[in-house]
Amino acid sequence: MNKTDNLDSLIHIDAYVDFLQGIYAIRESLIQQMHDVPSDRIQQISGRILQCDDILSMGGYDKIVSRRGNV
Repeated sequence: MNKTDNLDSLIHIDAYVDFLQGIYAIRESLIQQMHDVPSDRIQQISGRILQCDDILSMGGYDKIVSRRGNV
């Protein structure tokens, strides 16, 4: 079983989708926070956003959205 097969299997598990939705929500919250923080914290928040992006990318979130619609 390769990585693509593993992701295809996980996409159908509601708990996995919920986990990725949580990461997505955190990412969106961090983006909103960037508007209200001092400039010295922007780099820190940007790093956290990139971490969320990496998790979503590796986790196949884009596939989930394309297969299930807006989740």
